[in-house]
Amino acid sequence: MLLISTLSLLLASTLALPLSAAPLTLGIWILLLGFLTGATITMISSSWMGIITVLIYIGGLNVLFAYFAATSPNKHLFIAPMIKLTLFGTCSLLLNAFLLLPSLSNALHYHSTLQFKAMFINANMFILIILGLILFLALVMVVKVSNRSNGPLRPFS
Repeated sequence: MLLISTLSLLLASTLALPLSAAPLTLGIWILLLGFLTGATITMISSSWMGIITVLIYIGGLNVLFAYFAATSPNKHLFIAPMIKLTLFGTCSLLLNAFLLLPSLSNALHYHSTLQFKAMFINANMFILIILGLILFLALVMVVKVSNRSNGPLRPFS
């Protein structure tokens, strides 16, 4: 059931993507799509694949968002049409999924909970701690390397 709802939210969000006009809404919407894609990959295959996909996706989005924010002027945010379309699409897809596939949702829920519990067993705890430390060190190194006085050049200030 969770996989079906995540897939329907992912599809509805993808269909609402062309409605974004400002770079901020586009960045937020693509970030939401990245998280939903990572959640879907986590439910279908392994949790590590979903985590790695989200991390790579967010890294690429940071570069794209910094470029677009530096080169585009400030615009008003119009998120309401995107949210309405996403909610309508998600509700309609979920209604179809619940009416057509009631037995499939129970099987998918049982399969996804088994994979999620396998990530936190004692054998994998060392790998989780090492991954957290690597991510923390990468965060510290990026903060130390970046210089606050040399910001992006904005022609529209």
